[in-house]
Amino acid sequence: MDTPADVLNIAADRLEPGTVRLTVISAKGIGVPDQTLLDLVRAKVVPETVRPLNDTVLVEAAIKITYSIDAVIYVGGGPDQKVVRDARRKVLDGVVAKSRRLRASTPRSAIERTLHASSSGVTGIDLATPVDYMCDLREFT
Repeated sequence: MDTPADVLNIAADRLEPGTVRLTVISAKGIGVPDQTLLDLVRAKVVPETVRPLNDTVLVEAAIKITYSIDAVIYVGGGPDQKVVRDARRKVLDGVVAKSRRLRASTPRSAIERTLHASSSGVTGIDLATPVDYMCDLREFT
């Protein structure tokens, strides 16, 4: 099945016999799909030529779990603190974006590794938040 280009991730689960739920993450914005994208996905999966005849297919938006990263970064002598902070932020944004999928979150350990990467100029970090969170099948961070 071809999926619309704006779909980043889809998960399927069976709510009960005869009912299948598809949960959709959008590749645009913060990941929560708009109604237009949900309708496009629904149009792809509801026809009788695509789904089993006895199944009802529900198409729903994924649930965005909002969190913040609160960290203090200690920079050694030499590198400019703002340059180091901005570089770590850019890399961290990439790590967070790559982990955007259903049933996944950005582990605290990945945040720590990213902020305190070797040869980054960072000599230490204090990471106050987030705590590790396990997303369920319909959630993403």
